[in-house]
Amino acid sequence: MINLDEIKAVVFGHAIGDALGFPVEFFTRQELEENPVVDMLKNEMYNTPAGAWSDDTSMALCAIDSLSTGKLDFDDVMQKFGKWYYQNEYTVAGEVIGEGNTCSLAIENYFKHNKTIYDCGLDREDTNGNGSLMRIYPFVLYLATKNMPIGKKLENIHMASALTHAHQCSKVACGIYAFVLWELLNTKTRNKLVIRNALTKAKNYYSQYTELDLSYFNGLFDEISFVCGKCDNIALENKINTSGYVVDTLVASIYCLFATNSYSECVLKAVNLGDDTDTTAAVAGSIAGLLYGYDSIPKTWIKALVKQEYIESICNKANYIWSNNITIQKKFKPITTENVSLFWSYLYKQVKNSKTTFRSHKAIEIKEFYIYFKPVNDIKYCLCAYKDDLLMRQKASRIAGLNIFIMENELQDYFINGFNKSEELILLKNNYKEANRTINHILAVQDHSLKEDFYKALNRRRFAIREKNRIENTRELFLELKKYWKNNFFDD
Repeated sequence: MINLDEIKAVVFGHAIGDALGFPVEFFTRQELEENPVVDMLKNEMYNTPAGAWSDDTSMALCAIDSLSTGKLDFDDVMQKFGKWYYQNEYTVAGEVIGEGNTCSLAIENYFKHNKTIYDCGLDREDTNGNGSLMRIYPFVLYLATKNMPIGKKLENIHMASALTHAHQCSKVACGIYAFVLWELLNTKTRNKLVIRNALTKAKNYYSQYTELDLSYFNGLFDEISFVCGKCDNIALENKINTSGYVVDTLVASIYCLFATNSYSECVLKAVNLGDDTDTTAAVAGSIAGLLYGYDSIPKTWIKALVKQEYIESICNKANYIWSNNITIQKKFKPITTENVSLFWSYLYKQVKNSKTTFRSHKAIEIKEFYIYFKPVNDIKYCLCAYKDDLLMRQKASRIAGLNIFIMENELQDYFINGFNKSEELILLKNNYKEANRTINHILAVQDHSLKEDFYKALNRRRFAIREKNRIENTRELFLELKKYWKNNFFDD
């Protein structure tokens, strides 16, 4: 179990490193040797005050806020990233600053291109920037509170990286970082030898998997880990690169830890190495904060940190939830005529603006379906047709042969319970009688006349989708509609 001081040591250690390095991001090492950073500076490029932080801290705060519900929900993490990226939440000054290309593309994949948490991240070798490493510590802290095998924990770390950076190099880099933090958390007497032991454990663990190319990390495993306690090793420092490449950032961060003897020395060393100064100092600072303790972080820097009280409140919430093993269940706003109408209007607007048409009917394409809308007797019908099924599309466009049928008076039960149970449909693909009972339970239709209409339509299509792959596609549509609902009518 971890305590509040340990959480704050990592969170503030990371944010302060980010704030120290952000004003001189992309300065060369030579420039910083001539005029080294020794304290918080104003960021002239973004016109932000001393103590302001970048996307590194923003995305980390998104993650820790999501995990402060007491559960690991990667879709919710992506929703938080969306609030940062599109709505300027979790920012230092009301606008997104310093965002990286890979993170941006992954977030746009999820929100604009209907990709899932499993395929929104980029997995090309040229997308191994440090954008997942810079925001991975919340997942490491959260998983430290869970009693699960190390392999399962690392699966979650890899998945957390893959939300934006899905290449094995980025995932392993995050895993190595996790080993370091976990080893420090599990040790009462914290020193640099603990970090070296953690690197050895990481190497032994990943060496089991022959499909992984560990040559990326040779310098980290074989050379840097054995300079423990040797400060100001100039020959070694000249070999340290501080680009935005994830391996460079991890290697440079570990080097700064071994080459210094305090939190402040470590983060200033990281900053003054130049180039990607904010991320190198943030990653090094998160480990140094835990290594030396929260009290080792200069109080003047904590006070200078922009939104310091806000960051502290997030730490307090995480500590309370994690230490008491609480899971916060989010609640849907009550179903009312107003917000149901808003929901349908939101979807209908997308249909109206869509360029997709079929027999003069506007439609919106989600996953493998076209969705049509038609008001009938003040009830909004959502008609969905599998886009490769020409006959179904013809019937749907003429308001006949319903495949999926949603009404206002059962939206709440449908969206809260239906999506969780939709997986059952896969098991019931050939059992229409049982499938009908399942759908009846999911939809919970209260108006008997409408229920009869639903079953007539259902029977005309003989459950509409008979093969397992089509039922899976139906579930994908359910999840997409659920995302629309959550984005607009979820209480945070």
